[in-house]
Amino acid sequence: MTGVQTCALPIFAFILKSTSDGAKKTKILYEANLSGRQMKNYLSFLISSGCIEERAGKKKGILYYTTARGKVFLTYWTKILSLFDSPQEEKDKPV
Repeated sequence: MTGVQTCALPIFAFILKSTSDGAKKTKILYEANLSGRQMKNYLSFLISSGCIEERAGKKKGILYYTTARGKVFLTYWTKILSLFDSPQEEKDKPV
C-alpha cells in the first residue's frame, strides 16, 4: 500500500461512492478533495485491490466504476459508521 496513509478508509469510501455510477478522474478529484498525486495513489490501490475497475467511456476518456467488492466495502463502512450513531434516548441518559 505504497503512498497510502493509514487514515485512508474514509477517502476510500468517498472515492467508491463517487465511482458507483461511473466517474472520470476530475469528478473523483473534486468529490474526494484530493490532489492529483493523492488521487493517483488511491485509485491505483483501489484498482489493484479489485474495488474499482476502469472502462472506456462513450466519449474520450476512461471511466472508473465501483466493483462488487467495492460495494461490499461501502456496506461495511456504513455499518461501522452506524456504530457511532446512537438513538436519541441513549444520548439523553446520564453517564
